[in-house]
Amino acid sequence: MYRVLRPGGKMAIAVGSSPSLSTLDGWIAGGQHAYSLGLQIMGKRLIACNYLDLLIDKHLPKPTELEITQWSNEHSHFTGSVVSLTESVGFKSVKSEWLGQQAIIETVDDFWDLQITFSSKARKRMATASEANFGLIKDEFTKNCQKVMSRGGTLVYPTGTLFVHGVRP
Repeated sequence: MYRVLRPGGKMAIAVGSSPSLSTLDGWIAGGQHAYSLGLQIMGKRLIACNYLDLLIDKHLPKPTELEITQWSNEHSHFTGSVVSLTESVGFKSVKSEWLGQQAIIETVDDFWDLQITFSSKARKRMATASEANFGLIKDEFTKNCQKVMSRGGTLVYPTGTLFVHGVRP
């Protein structure tokens, strides 16, 4: 990006991430996570994509190879270095902002579709699961979601993005 921008050109990057724990957003997210964990323990909240991933780990054998790329496995906290990388290549006036939200999913079917689509683990492992195992996981998923909703609980999909922008001098 630095090479192709003319002087004065602006760049913007958006990276899916959690907030840095050393920021106010990180502290707020930590508090929200603790609150959410309490609701999960009381059986009043399920969180995508973690919930389906837990069921998959419970019912399907672990794969022999990495479920994510080796690079991703070795750089799990890469987003924390995006700002310093941007500055190191020469961008000026580099600023960043993290934005997070939690979508409440209204139906069990939508909650399933969301997780089976956006969880790499779920997508890969469910594609190779036997019909019996697929049905077992989907049935347990559906029953637990219905139980949570019957208690007045919620099905939640949290998202977060780090936005970084700068100017080429």
